[in-house]
Amino acid sequence: MRRDPAERMPDMTLPQGPERLLMFDISSRRYALRETSVAGLIECGHVRPVPGAPAAVVGLTDWRGHVMTLIDLHRVLDDTPERGPSCIVRLAAPLERAALRVHSTLRLVEMRVAAIDAAGAECATPGVESRFEHDDRMVSLLDPQAIILHVAAQSGVHC
Repeated sequence: MRRDPAERMPDMTLPQGPERLLMFDISSRRYALRETSVAGLIECGHVRPVPGAPAAVVGLTDWRGHVMTLIDLHRVLDDTPERGPSCIVRLAAPLERAALRVHSTLRLVEMRVAAIDAAGAECATPGVESRFEHDDRMVSLLDPQAIILHVAAQSGVHC
């Protein structure tokens, strides 16, 4: 049986659903990473410094046998890290050779995608993709690739 070209297939687009975000506070500001950009979390362990690296690069660290460049998110955001334990956020592919060090309590929050995407705004802070409101506070959604490109630009490396 031949289909009439004017006949359309039903719309198979899925409605936009909730998205999970890894949220944390740095000083008085709140930040988030999309869960899809995170491959895992571990406590900060041994870090080997890299001479001549940009200030934001803490050094090299190991994650289950894989060497990663560790970037201090507080330095990228030009903020003073708080004392206490820090956590390593391993980035997901294609950025799996990099990780972010965060001195903060991390929490997973679920939000509607439309609420995030509709809140895009220009921002001078490196690596901030957009901003949105959550629990009566402004949250800066971070773009890991933009963070890495910012750090690379500080060292004169072109990606």
